[in-house]
Amino acid sequence: MFYSSLLIGDHMKEGNKTKKQLVHELMELHSQNAALEKSITGSISAQLAVEELQRYAESIVETIRQPLLVLDADLKIISANRNFYSTFKVIHGETLGCFIYDLGNKQWNIPGLRKLLEEVLPEKQAFYDFEVAHNFQDIGHKIMLLNAHEIYRKDIGAKMILLAIEDITERKQAETQLMGAKADLERSNKDLEQFAYPRGLKGEEILIEARILAVADVVETMASHRPYRPGLGIDAALGEIEKNRGLLYDSHAADTCLRLFREKGYRLAKA
Repeated sequence: MFYSSLLIGDHMKEGNKTKKQLVHELMELHSQNAALEKSITGSISAQLAVEELQRYAESIVETIRQPLLVLDADLKIISANRNFYSTFKVIHGETLGCFIYDLGNKQWNIPGLRKLLEEVLPEKQAFYDFEVAHNFQDIGHKIMLLNAHEIYRKDIGAKMILLAIEDITERKQAETQLMGAKADLERSNKDLEQFAYPRGLKGEEILIEARILAVADVVETMASHRPYRPGLGIDAALGEIEKNRGLLYDSHAADTCLRLFREKGYRLAKA
């Protein structure tokens, strides 16, 4: 009987030990489950924040007419509008999630852009009208005006960077052409001055042929192509004559020129 009692006691001890272990394991399992739930909840919240950030970014970019990128804090592209895709000839699948400097086979690894995003923006939270020129492989030389601003969404705890890119290549080309035309006009006026002023001539004292020639020379110079610039067109030339009629150009000669082109349908001969 004594031996049986010993066996029963040992069995109870073993049973008590197993119960304690079970309680401990259940507590461990509960703790792990709580941690897992917290992790899953955190992951879901993070994913929802990313999705909210994506929706917010897309709602912004499609309202802007000029090319626009939305970047996250790591300078990866969250969103881009249609004008960005069409202007810079990149595709959706290779753009979203891409590090901006890697975009387009690293064509956006532009020193000027790096300095703005990595040095100027963190200090000032924005920059405006920075001009950057770059030769792109597919679309050639572009002159761009960059504007950027940091936005912080407190509700989802995320920072975004809005980067607007205005293509001013054509505007710059037009300015260059205008400067060339202005230089041509100055040369024409100088020729007239050299003819008339040394002789003390002014107004109708200048030969009518010279006054007509001055008007004709300006029209031909502005409207026609030159080796260093394209022509500005007849409308720009006539606008110059009309604007400075009676100031730089003889009124009668200017009026006659304007009537010839606008009323009589006269056209310059093509070179």
